[in-house]
Amino acid sequence: MREPHLICPQPVRPLLAVPVTPADFPLPVRLHDAATVDARCAADPWGFPWLD
Repeated sequence: MREPHLICPQPVRPLLAVPVTPADFPLPVRLHDAATVDARCAADPWGFPWLD
């Protein structure tokens, strides 16, 4: 299923900007490493999200 998206061909000015920092997020940021994900998927395809 594809979702339609509305676009504007002209640049638009933002109405609001909210500054955030890593400290604003309560959980630690998890990094993505494609090689690690591929290895874990090959070893245990049903184990997603492989939290450790």
